[in-house]
This record gives sequence, C-alpha cells and structure tokens, in this order.
Amino acid sequence: MLKRFLYLILMGFFLWPLSAKAAGKLNIQVSIKPIHSIAAFICQGVLEPGLLMKGQESPHTQSLTPQQLQALQQADLMIWTGPEYESHWQNSLQQQVDSKKTVTLSQSPGLTLYPYRCQGLSHNHDHEGHSHSLTDGHIWLDPDNAKVIAQTIAQVIIQLDPSNKAIYEKNLSEFLVQLTALESDLKLLLAPIQGREYLIYHDGLQYFDKYFGVKMAASLVAEPDSPPNAQDFLRLKAWLTTTSPEQRPGCVFTEPGFDPDLAKNLATTFGLKYESVDYIGYGTSDGPGAYFVMMRQLAADLLKGLS
Repeated sequence: MLKRFLYLILMGFFLWPLSAKAAGKLNIQVSIKPIHSIAAFICQGVLEPGLLMKGQESPHTQSLTPQQLQALQQADLMIWTGPEYESHWQNSLQQQVDSKKTVTLSQSPGLTLYPYRCQGLSHNHDHEGHSHSLTDGHIWLDPDNAKVIAQTIAQVIIQLDPSNKAIYEKNLSEFLVQLTALESDLKLLLAPIQGREYLIYHDGLQYFDKYFGVKMAASLVAEPDSPPNAQDFLRLKAWLTTTSPEQRPGCVFTEPGFDPDLAKNLATTFGLKYESVDYIGYGTSDGPGAYFVMMRQLAADLLKGLS
C-alpha cells in the first residue's frame, strides 16, 4: 500500500506542469516507433499521435529537422525516450520546445535502468560508459518497462484530456493484457537459446537480453555514430581465432541503417551465422500493433541466429 502511495506521489510530481487542454483533439508527437506504438494503442478511438522518426532514421545519429521541430512547436505534447537514446535531440529540444509539453520517459518512476555494458570490439562484459549517456536508453525492450511506459503515457494524456479518460483507461488495460501474453509467448519461444552468446554491431539489446536470458559477447562498435576501432577489431579477431568453434558466439547480428560489411566479414571468416535484428521497428508498419509485431520479430530473428 505504501509503495503504491509513493508511486502516485512521484507520478504527480512527474506530471505536475501539464494541464487540461481546451476543446479539440490533442496534437501528440512521439519520437520513435516503439514508443509511438504504445501511445497509439492508448489513444485508439480518440486520436492518432504523430511519429517523428520514420524510415531508417536514427536519433542516435541524426538531429531534428526543421520540419520535425515545427511539428513539435505546434504540438500539445511531445513524448520521447530521453537524452539516453535520442542523444542528438537534447540541445534542440531544450532551446526550441517548451519543456512543459515534453514527457521524458526515462524519468518515469518504476523503470528498470541499466548502464551501458560494453565498449567496442573487445571481448568484455558489463563495461560502463558511453559518450552521450551512462544509461542505456533502449528501455522499451524490457516488457516491465513497457508497462511503466504505457501507464505513464496514459496518465499524461488523461491529465490533458480528462473527458476521454474511460477510453484511455480501457485501452491501457487491453495493452497490459496483450503485453502479458507477449511476455509469456517470448519466454517460451526463447527458452531453447537461453545463455547463448552473440556478436552485434551496436549494443542495443541489453534490456531484452537480461529479461529473456540471451547474452551478448561483444559489440562491433562502442558508439553507433562512430566507425569500428581498428585495434579493437584486431583484438576481437584474435580472440575468435584462439577460441574453439564450439565456444564462439553463435551469430553476428547487424541492424538496419548500419553498414553490414564488417559483420559479414566476421561471419564468413569464422564460420558464424549472420542475421539482421530490428529492435526499433524499421520494417514494421507504425500503429497500435507495431510494438507487439516488432518484439515478436526480434525474438524470431534471435532464435533463427542462435538455434
């Protein structure tokens, strides 16, 4: 009871600058597809939030365009993960978008947050540090975090649009039901590959890994907007050379939007599987169901690479 009381106090502090909007539909803009999908699910039957990052754009590496900034300045509410993920957006948002209209999800009470665990191509685990943040911003890949994100978004929107509270609460309840089913399905699906290690271009799967029991051996780059370090690459090749085939990671994974040649080279040289994973939903149509489609596809791609 006390925990619930403290949560409500924290949420009240988190949301206090927002006030109800006058008559008319809210203009909500959301940064990336996984978060947009959760917001769209909550808003079904009332409105459709806008999605800022489309195609294979990445806020890891790209700043806000003038058109995106204009959309944000006209919005009643802007929802983003935070500077931990949309690192190139922070200065523009601080300078040109009203902070009272901005919800930073990484500050939501109840989230599980992890520091970055690996720096580049060396075979090391749980190394902290990242040039743009010490905290890993891929928070939506933990289903428990997705629950907190959905609850936070619902509370924010209800505060702005209390006349549609019943619809938002019904949608939130349905989202949580589907999230529970997703969690159960993925745990069952991924059980055969628990504990298996992989290589990946950029370390984006920590939240998913720790929740479902998969393991990253190393990433090919420490920063998604920096090229691989030659010294680290040679060190990784030396480690793979001296590691018996049965002890090597099972697969090298790449991601949409990044050059796959390095990963392909490693896979060919050392007889590793090569697959692509998409944890942002680049290949998924946006909308209320995108989060669930993306998570199931991610699990299927990991299973394919590590089976």
